[in-house]
Amino acid sequence: MFSLRSTRSVGAGDFGDLEALVELVERAGMNVVQILPVNDTTVHGMWWDSYPYSSVSVFALHPLYLRVQPLIEEAAAAAGPERAGVFDALRRETERARRALDLKEVDYEATVRVKLSIARRCLKEPNVREAFLESEAFRVFLDEQSSWLRPYAVFGALRELFGTAEHWRWGALSSENAAETVRRLSSPDPSGASSSVYDAVVLRYYVQFHLDAQLRSASASAASRGVVLKGDLPIGVDKASVDTWMHPELFRMRASTGAPPDAFDANGQNWGFPTYNWDVMSEDGYMWWRRRMTHLERYFSAMRVDHVLGFFRIWELPAHARLGRMGRFRPSVPIRRHELDERGLWFVDRLCDPYVTGAELRRVFGDRDGEAGTERGQDPAAPPYVGVGKGHPREGGGQDAGDGVGIAQHRERPAPGTACGAVRSP
Repeated sequence: MFSLRSTRSVGAGDFGDLEALVELVERAGMNVVQILPVNDTTVHGMWWDSYPYSSVSVFALHPLYLRVQPLIEEAAAAAGPERAGVFDALRRETERARRALDLKEVDYEATVRVKLSIARRCLKEPNVREAFLESEAFRVFLDEQSSWLRPYAVFGALRELFGTAEHWRWGALSSENAAETVRRLSSPDPSGASSSVYDAVVLRYYVQFHLDAQLRSASASAASRGVVLKGDLPIGVDKASVDTWMHPELFRMRASTGAPPDAFDANGQNWGFPTYNWDVMSEDGYMWWRRRMTHLERYFSAMRVDHVLGFFRIWELPAHARLGRMGRFRPSVPIRRHELDERGLWFVDRLCDPYVTGAELRRVFGDRDGEAGTERGQDPAAPPYVGVGKGHPREGGGQDAGDGVGIAQHRERPAPGTACGAVRSP
């Protein structure tokens, strides 16, 4: 998503740009668009969060992909003509920000900061907040999405309050009291008193409402054009996430996922995600997973499951480990050919055997086969994401080989200027 720049993008590609891509894809005679994960990853409040596979919520969308211009127009209409000058100034500031952030690489921190600032300023204008909270569209959205939206909004407000997403450091508001905390803080004070925490909650309601509407619009556009919009479901969640705060029993918080030592890294890898407590998850028929996949169907007609092998075999490390050496496979469940055949998975050979080989690339591209094989022809060492910066050396094989259909995944903490082509803000 971040690479879909247009003349309206502020700092990074947004869901409005996705509609333009869908139109282009249809005109080119193609019919599938696959994108990286779009869930919110705001844990640290800095460029580290640009890594799209470390979700802070498996339901909430990332503010990075918000198109802000529609918020300004909607707020201007609610505020009335007497505030026209204020919104004219905000439009000019937005255009200046768009030009300043039209960089070769995404300035992740500055882009997120600008978009949230615009949303916050819109919401503070007279009548805007009231019109939003009382609108039928928002009430329906809140009613339908309440199970994740309220916890997410309260989590974000408390992250700001405490200065950390590590909810185990929140004292009386940690996981033991998460449900009651959400119930109490996700609604206005009954006395009518103002609250900075509730203000932060409402901002997240506002941003998520518009993100949802914009992505659903892109999804509807794709469906109307016969284009399949394919999403990406990360296998893990960040340890400091809404999901581990609300449902700690579903996770092994004293363990971490990774990959064992192999030819790509003699120390193995430690990704930092907690592993799953599958026994507890099975007690309600894996409802957390069912809800997660059902929610993605709101936007996507197909999904790629990142590191799908992790459902059957994943490298688990103790919490104190820094490297990936001292682990074991947990779970470690063999999958036999006849089990896949019985479930109608006829394309097993297609998934297990090399399909796009070096010989095939040479046949199609001739002496440019090396360029085609790297996706970024000028740099054979570049990672397999289009448009990202350097810093992800692993390109498949070992534990990750065959984990998903599409692109290889990487779990190292990004170095400066990596995921999303991100650069540090001054």
